[in-house]
Amino acid sequence: GNDFPERDPKDWTLQGSNNGSSWTTLHTQSGQSWTARNQAKVYNFTNSTAYAYYRLNITANGSGGIIQLSEMSFGTGSTADTQAPSVPANLTSSNVSQTSFTLNWNASTDNVGVTAYEVFRNGTSLGTTTSTSYSVTGLLAATTYSMTVRARDAAGNNSAQSNVLSVTTSAASGGGNSTKYEAESATLAGGVATSATYANYSGTAYVTGFTTNGASVQFNVNVATVGSYNVVLRYGNAAGPGYPSSVYVNGTKVTTVNLASNQNWTTWQSLTVALTLNAGNNTIKFQKDFDNNGGAYNIDCITVPSTPGATVSGRISAEQNTALVELYPNPAHGVFNINTDAEEARITVVSLAGSLVHTSTAKGGSVSVDASGWKPGVYVVRIRSGNQVTVKKMVIVR
Repeated sequence: GNDFPERDPKDWTLQGSNNGSSWTTLHTQSGQSWTARNQAKVYNFTNSTAYAYYRLNITANGSGGIIQLSEMSFGTGSTADTQAPSVPANLTSSNVSQTSFTLNWNASTDNVGVTAYEVFRNGTSLGTTTSTSYSVTGLLAATTYSMTVRARDAAGNNSAQSNVLSVTTSAASGGGNSTKYEAESATLAGGVATSATYANYSGTAYVTGFTTNGASVQFNVNVATVGSYNVVLRYGNAAGPGYPSSVYVNGTKVTTVNLASNQNWTTWQSLTVALTLNAGNNTIKFQKDFDNNGGAYNIDCITVPSTPGATVSGRISAEQNTALVELYPNPAHGVFNINTDAEEARITVVSLAGSLVHTSTAKGGSVSVDASGWKPGVYVVRIRSGNQVTVKKMVIVR
C-alpha cells in the first residue's frame, strides 16, 4: 500500500476452497519486508487444483493493528516480468589509492526485486555484486577511470547504466615525481575546443577558444596528501599583452594568473601557481572571467608534483620549445614509434578498460611498438623518464 510501512503484511498463508468452509493451505510466507510504497512482489508455488475460492490470511504486519494491501492477483506463471529496475544513483568513490578504489552507489528498486549490480570501467564490464559497493583493483597510478553501474532483476531485466563517475587514482609516491594532465582529456566548457594548429604541443592536441566569459578547461587531478602544490600550467599566448585567467580549485575561485605573451604561438610557456589540494580527487579549472579584454590564449596541459611543496622537474621548461615525446603515426594500423629526448624511458601501454597490453624500454631516444595484434581503439601510453611521467593517447585502427 501507500501508507505507513509498519502496516505492510509480514506473515501470511494463502488457502483455497471449493465450498467456502473447508480450506487447503497452498502457500505460506513469513518475515517479508517492502522497500518502497506500492511495491509489487511475485511469489511462485505449485498447485494442480482449481479452487472456487481463495483467501489470504495475514497473521502479522510490521506493527500496530492496521494492515494495508493494495492489490492481489493470481496467474499461471505464463506472464513474464518485463519491468527493469531503477537506475543506480549517486555514485561515489572511497579508499582511493594508486592501484585501487571502492565504488559506492544507492540501491535500485524493482517491482519484484533487484538481484545483482553490474559494474563497468571505461565501458567494459568488471563483474557483478549483490551489494551496493565494489572494489576496483589492478589499476595504474594517476589514471582517470570512467565508472558506471546497472541493476538486474531475477528475470534478467537490466536497468540503464548510471551516470558516469570519473575516478582518478593516486599519483605514484616519491619526492620528485610528477604527473601531467593533458587539456584535451579535461572537461571543456564555454565554447573552447581542441586544436592541433600550432606545433610543439604536448599530448595529442591543446585547447583553444578562450574568447568569452565562462570559457574554461577543468582538470581532474589526484594527490596523496593535503597541502600546497606547485602546479605548472603550460600555455600559449601571442595575441598581444598578458591576459588574466581565473583559477578555481574544487569549484572555488582561489586566484588569478596573468598569461604573458611571447609573440609566438608555437613557443609554449610555463607558469607555476601554488594551489592547496585535498587528499584524493580534486578539480583545477582555468576560466576566462574578465570583460576588459578580447584576447585569447591556448592551454596545453598542467603538471602536478606528487608531494606538497615539491617543484616539477626541469624537463617541463625544456618542453617549451620542443615536445619531449612524439608518437607516430597516430592513428596507427600496426607498428608505431615513440621518440623521446631522454636517454632511457620506460614505456607502458594500457587499454581504456585498464588492461596492460605492452611494456618496453626506449633506449637511445626511440622504440617501435608492434600493435598489430591489438583491438582497434584508443590506448593510453605512459612514458616515464626518471621522475617525469608523460601520458599520451594512441589510436589503433584496422
